[in-house]
Amino acid sequence: MKRAVLLDVFGTLVHFGIKRRPFVTLMRNLDRNREGLLRARRRLMTSPVPSLRAAAEFLDEKPAEADIQAAERELEEHLASCHLAEGTLPLLRQLRGEGFALALISNLASAYVPVLRRLGVHQLVDEATYSCEVGVVKPDPAIYGLTLEKLGVAPQNATMVGNSIRADVLGAKAAGLRAVWITENDDPAHVCLRGLADLRSVLP
Repeated sequence: MKRAVLLDVFGTLVHFGIKRRPFVTLMRNLDRNREGLLRARRRLMTSPVPSLRAAAEFLDEKPAEADIQAAERELEEHLASCHLAEGTLPLLRQLRGEGFALALISNLASAYVPVLRRLGVHQLVDEATYSCEVGVVKPDPAIYGLTLEKLGVAPQNATMVGNSIRADVLGAKAAGLRAVWITENDDPAHVCLRGLADLRSVLP
């Protein structure tokens, strides 16, 4: 029986040392209509937009040049501060050694993809499914289905691991997967861990 572990990226495997919100800065002086901003955010998360300047052209309303430059500086700081959660690489090697198929599955904009290669995560997983590349965001069941199809693993033999109750836990369970919630909470309705250190102990 082939088993798989699907892993969320930011907030689970990768953390930011400096908190920045470059896409918020990019759009800070645009029409503050909430529906419009949510629509813009979704477009950025589901389309291949490699840079913030390209993202600015992609929006319904073009941001001011000063906001584009400020957002670019924030993004550079944000990405430079990225670091892996403690024990990530040894854990991935252990799981691979035990025969688990591994995949990254994340809602993210294209500008964040290169940092994952720099941190050495891609080399240790079999597949990577990013919303900006497949046009679907968690918790849509389709993004789990695409990932499992590439791995050749049935949903009941896969476990999703992430820090978002909606996207990584409830979404995964609705798609037929098991789920592990990385959280400080203690919720008897879900498998909860403070961090990745004890992940192997809760996998089937």
